[in-house]
Formats: sequence, C-alpha cells, structure tokens
Amino acid sequence: SAASDVYKRQRQELADCHIHTGDYPKALEQYRLLRQEMDKKFKENPPKDLTEKQLKNFKNMIEACFLKEEFRIYLKMGDLPNIRKYNELIQQRYKDVDWNNLFNFFSEKEQEKLKEALNGHNFEDGFQLELIQGKYMTNPKAGIEAMEKYTIDVANSMDFSHVYKLKLFSELIRMLLAQSDSIAARYYLEYALQIVDSLEYNSIIFSQLGELSDYC
Repeated sequence: SAASDVYKRQRQELADCHIHTGDYPKALEQYRLLRQEMDKKFKENPPKDLTEKQLKNFKNMIEACFLKEEFRIYLKMGDLPNIRKYNELIQQRYKDVDWNNLFNFFSEKEQEKLKEALNGHNFEDGFQLELIQGKYMTNPKAGIEAMEKYTIDVANSMDFSHVYKLKLFSELIRMLLAQSDSIAARYYLEYALQIVDSLEYNSIIFSQLGELSDYC
C-alpha cells in the first residue's frame, strides 16, 4: 500500500541519517523495524497472486537486501566479527534467490518499470561490491584481485554512473593501502582522478570525493 511504501522510505531515510551522523546502532534499529513491518505485512496480507515458491523467493530477495544494508553499517563500524557473519549471511541468502525467475510474477508494465529503474543492470548486480568486500575480509589477496577486475569492468562500461565508478575506485584504493601496496594504489588513484577531471562540476559526484582527497 501507499502508506506502507511511505513507512519503508521513511525508515530507510532515517537509517541513512543515522549512518551519516555515525549513530550506527540507531541505523541498525531502523532495519530491525523494517523487517518487523515486512513480516507483519506478509502475514496479514500475503500477495494472493504468488505461489508459495514465488513468495519464498521474493522474501529471500528482500532479506538479502536488508542483510546488505546491515553489512555496510558493520563495515563502517569496523566490527570484524559482524562483518564476517553478515557476509556469510549475504552469500547464503544470495544463493537462495532464483534471480532468473524473480520478477516473472509481475505484470509486463511492472517489469518494464523495473527494467527502466535498473538501467540495463541485473538486480543481482547490486550485491557484487558487498560480496567482494566480504571476500577481502577473509582473503585480502583474492579480494583485491576480484575488486580490481570488477572496478575495471565497471569503469569501462557505459551502464554505470560516475558516482558508482568513483566509489569502486575509492574502495579498491582503500584495500590496496591497507595492504601497503602504495604503487598500485597510486596507479588507480590517478585513473580515478582522470574520471573526475573529465566531468563538469556536479554536487552529487563531488560530494563523493572526500576519501579520494584523503588518499591524495
């Protein structure tokens, strides 16, 4: 319902505000409340046009999204036990989702809206960064190799925004510096700055440059 959509949006905006101010426990609380609301909604008014299998698949996808947001918060906190725990949970839930048939039960009009919103991406693309970050936590070398490949693939693609490209470069540079590989970090920093230099001023993009500035 419209009221439920507003509730979810407000909870997510509240979580973002708490993250921005560094109040991570309150941000996590918003996702606990969102889960609670979603569970209540499914129990009280389950979608009538979904089979049990489709409903389970849809719920797995929603849970994967919640886990991803919580993983990001623990990453900002530097909470290693929960970083490892939530990465394992994401990977398990990610495997549980039948991505190929996730949206088959939507109408053609709804599927067209989703395609437009995804802008040429597959829905599961939104989990790649978190999966790589989790890999890095358990195996830094393998994580950096995966991050390098993903960052270069995205940088060479026309399907991703400049904000996302710079976000990936920033994360790759962070990983490299943490492993004392300053030569590779400088190479990718210069690559990222070439992207910045090619852009006209944009407040959304330039608001992402704090970490790159620190690395300079």
